[in-house]
Amino acid sequence: MPVFIGSSTIMLLGINAILFLTMHTSEIHQWHDGHFYSPIPDKEDVRQRRKSHILHKDIPGINLREQEQLQFLQQLAPLCREQPLPKTSEPNWHYNFEDGKNFSYADAIVLQAMLRFLRPQRCIEVGSGWSSCIFLDIQKHMFAHDCYYACIDPFPHTLQKVMNDIDRAHCDLYAQPVQDIPTALFEELQTGDILFIDSSHVCKAESDVHFLFTEALPRLRSGVHIHFHDIFHPFDYPLSWIEEGRSWNEAYVLHSFLQYNSRFEITLWNDFLFQFHCDAFLSSIPLAANNPGGSLWLQVQT
Repeated sequence: MPVFIGSSTIMLLGINAILFLTMHTSEIHQWHDGHFYSPIPDKEDVRQRRKSHILHKDIPGINLREQEQLQFLQQLAPLCREQPLPKTSEPNWHYNFEDGKNFSYADAIVLQAMLRFLRPQRCIEVGSGWSSCIFLDIQKHMFAHDCYYACIDPFPHTLQKVMNDIDRAHCDLYAQPVQDIPTALFEELQTGDILFIDSSHVCKAESDVHFLFTEALPRLRSGVHIHFHDIFHPFDYPLSWIEEGRSWNEAYVLHSFLQYNSRFEITLWNDFLFQFHCDAFLSSIPLAANNPGGSLWLQVQT
C-alpha cells in the first residue's frame, strides 16, 4: 500500500525513521510494467491472453444498433462515393489522402460525408491535425464558411502550418488544453452539431480524456453528434500498438461509458462494419479498402 506522511507524523518521527519511510515510499512507487498498481501492461502477459481471445460480434451491455448502422451507412453512401477529397496535394485544398495517413480514407471520407449530410451550425474539434484540414476544406468548398468551427489543441502544429488568413478568420483556435476551456462552449452545441474528439487517448488524473468524459459529454444537448478516433471492435487496441508501448486506455473508458447507457447511441463504427459487414462497407466507401479507419460516431439522445 502507498505510504503517506502527514505533518503531525513528521513532528513525532526522528530523522532516521523519516529517511526510512521516504526511501521505501520511493521504492513502492517504482512499479514495473504489469505490476498491479501500474497502468502500463506487461507485454508478454497481453500476448498470451490475446491468444485465447475469441472474437464475438456482440458486446455485453452495449447496443451496437447493427441494422441502424447499416441503414445510416446507406444514407451516407452517395456522399462517400462522390467525395471531393484529393488523393495528392492540390491547390486550394489543405487535405489529401497521401499526406493525411494518420486520418485517411474511410475516416476522412466519413467525416466529409457527415459534414455534408448534417450541415451542422457548430463544430468543435478536440485535438487537431489532418482531420482539421477536412473541416477547413469543407467549410470553404461546401459551406461558404457559414458553420462555426472551433479547434482545441495545446499543440496545433499541423493546423497552424496550413491555415491561411481566411481560415483564421473562420476558425477559433484554442491553443490550450481542453481542460482549461469553459464547459459553456460544449453546452452551445445544438441538434445536428458535432463534437469531434481525437484526444491524447489516455485517461489519468486531470487529463483531457478524463475531462471530456466527466465534464464535456454529460453537458451535451440531445441530437449532438460525437466522434472518437482510434476505436476498434471490441473496444481494444491492436497488439502491435501495445508492443510499441502505446499504453492508451481511452477505448476502455469509452467501453465502460457506453455499457447500459441509452443516452449515447452508436450511429456508425467503421471498424465494426468493416469486420462484420465488409461488403456493405466497401460498397458504400470503395476507397476504404485502402484504410478502413478507426472512427466511432455517437449521437446524444434525450
